[in-house]
Amino acid sequence: KNYKDPGSLTSRHPMHQDLYYFPFRPAEKIICAWTAMETINRQNGCLSIIPGTHKGKLLNHAYPKWEGGVNKMYYAIQDFDPAKV
Repeated sequence: KNYKDPGSLTSRHPMHQDLYYFPFRPAEKIICAWTAMETINRQNGCLSIIPGTHKGKLLNHAYPKWEGGVNKMYYAIQDFDPAKV
């Protein structure tokens, strides 16, 4: 059984900037990595990125306005519109 089944509340991680979670500075000295431990795709929760956003300002984050609940550990970029990316 998958630890974080797609669609479950614990697997829902909204679009965010990692720097929001990291108190370390200066930001240009931070390296972050993500490794999939199984085959991934959009249906089971792959990582999505927006190239270049690590060089801009830190955007406003808050709990996402998701129907069906929010995992209180994860914040989302406010007013994020994936259609504009």
